[in-house]
Amino acid sequence: MSNLSQVSWARVTQTCHAASHQEATVQAIKRFVKDESGATAIEYALIAAGIGIAIITAVNALGTAISDKFDFIKGKLS
Repeated sequence: MSNLSQVSWARVTQTCHAASHQEATVQAIKRFVKDESGATAIEYALIAAGIGIAIITAVNALGTAISDKFDFIKGKLS
């Protein structure tokens, strides 16, 4: 095989390898876009965070109200 044909063959091999790599990358991106399990996990995390914030707000407000009631009762008993 001449030196020129070796170079040409190397280019063909590189081109085929690059094309198969590009095709594999495109397929991986398509699978990633179709996969909704990550989106579902993020949605559940956002819901849990919202519920957590609501609980903290409610407990904080309730704690303040209870503290005020106990202070009122303490004042009446004194």
